[in-house]
Amino acid sequence: MAWTAQIYFVHMGLTEKAITPLWVSLNLTVAIVAAFASTVISRMGRKVAIILIVFFIPFSYILLGILPLIPAVTILFIFYAVRGYATPLLKDLANIHCESATRATVLSIRNMIIRIGFAVLGPFIGSLSASHGLPHALVTSGGILLLLSVVAACYLWATGAGEIT
Repeated sequence: MAWTAQIYFVHMGLTEKAITPLWVSLNLTVAIVAAFASTVISRMGRKVAIILIVFFIPFSYILLGILPLIPAVTILFIFYAVRGYATPLLKDLANIHCESATRATVLSIRNMIIRIGFAVLGPFIGSLSASHGLPHALVTSGGILLLLSVVAACYLWATGAGEIT
């Protein structure tokens, strides 16, 4: 979404003058929430925080594909807030559940998977957008992300790695 949001804004007819403060505000949202991630997570609870990551992030793609601009921008701010606490929370869970001997490897693999995901999903969204339009591309990618997120969450909870302490 970090790169798709800009494409979405252009698709919705926003100018550079409108996109710039919006883009800065979204990124400040990530930074502010990340700075207070432990407080945010403790207030909502880890379980709710994880559920929001699993479901809201993929649903954001779907909602951007079907909502008009103003509600979609609201969804983007919530998405960026979730993104702000997601990295600290997920890295904290990795630190809790991984032995120190494998922790660096697990975190490196996590970063690699994120980059590979972007390398695959970015061109997929672009190609689908070119052939069927951006709304269709967003809804389709959101559906795929939702499926992958639910499968990953079920696996983690089934193996006990997603146990919330």
